[in-house]
Amino acid sequence: MPFVEKTVEKTKECAGTFLCRYKVILLLFILLIAGSIFGVVYFTNK
Repeated sequence: MPFVEKTVEKTKECAGTFLCRYKVILLLFILLIAGSIFGVVYFTNK
């Protein structure tokens, strides 16, 4: 699967740059917030 290999290569190149790390951290942060909100809404609606 060449597409996966290309993606992995790009990810490795990108991992060295600060901007990419910042994007990954930002994405994880957004997921965390979304998960927290979903959890609160889910449990309050029960």
